[in-house]
Amino acid sequence: MPSFENACIAPAATGPTDVWLVGVTGSAGRLDAYIVSLANLYAPSARFIAAQVDSLAWTSLAERGCYPFANTRNDPNSPVLMQQFGIMSRLTHVFPNGTIANPAYFTNITFVSPKMFSLSPAVEGINWFATLTNNRLHDTHSGWTGIRIRSDWSTATRGSFE
Repeated sequence: MPSFENACIAPAATGPTDVWLVGVTGSAGRLDAYIVSLANLYAPSARFIAAQVDSLAWTSLAERGCYPFANTRNDPNSPVLMQQFGIMSRLTHVFPNGTIANPAYFTNITFVSPKMFSLSPAVEGINWFATLTNNRLHDTHSGWTGIRIRSDWSTATRGSFE
């Protein structure tokens, strides 16, 4: 089984006992994605899916969260959204076919913590999140905001704030 300092897990659409395991190894910024079968809890098995090396995007020191796209959960091609938190807030989609979308981010926005990043409803391939950011919104003077991210975009920079 692979081991990461700050990994995330999420249900995988590839099977009822499968979960995603995503983390960053070393200081080179290598994002690794696995699907782990928990069919036998005494002998779980990990299947390597993909890797992406980008030292400007990925760090093993940052917390991360993985989030399935709830309304496409039964689609075996459904990706998992991997969000990295802190100063290097980046996100990407990881697909079961071995594709990892380019790292994306919201300009001048830092997502504070996976403890303050909550998956809300999903509609037509869009996940909604409530999250705390480092920026105060002009209208509300609050760091809390909502974002939505589509499961079928090749890059998540097209997500939007509410």
